[in-house]
Amino acid sequence: LAMNLLNNLGKCKYERSHPYLAHHEHQPIDVQTENNKMTSSPLEKWIWENGCKTLQNFNTKSGILSFKSSSIHSKCPTLELDLNLAKHLTEVDLLSQANVLQQMIHVYSYEMLTNQLAQNLLRIHGIWFELYSGRVLIYSRLNKAFLPITEETIPSLLHEL
Repeated sequence: LAMNLLNNLGKCKYERSHPYLAHHEHQPIDVQTENNKMTSSPLEKWIWENGCKTLQNFNTKSGILSFKSSSIHSKCPTLELDLNLAKHLTEVDLLSQANVLQQMIHVYSYEMLTNQLAQNLLRIHGIWFELYSGRVLIYSRLNKAFLPITEETIPSLLHEL
């Protein structure tokens, strides 16, 4: 659904010179199309505003995707995703994991959370559900990857918390 909406919304304002994904072709953007996006459904507007950041980062596709906050009041850490550890994922699943990290950065940027985060009263974690297998994976900053939550991984994951 999300990929369909992204494809139908056209090119995001940050990506005018680059396609979302290597295989995706875009039509030229006109002002009316841009204005219509601002009056679209709440889900489409959210995807337009937030999904573009993920896609912008995803397009860099070097060895590691890095996510940083642009908020002036945020003391957000840089979150990284090592693409070499995710070679088994489809492009859609990889984009989905990248979006989890982008949303974590978004939550870090909330000014109302600054004090709680600084005092370690609040921690932000990213969890990704693998639909095909039913596995639940949690983002590991140390490993720069999403790790399955299993009896074998729990000790190292708890150490990271």
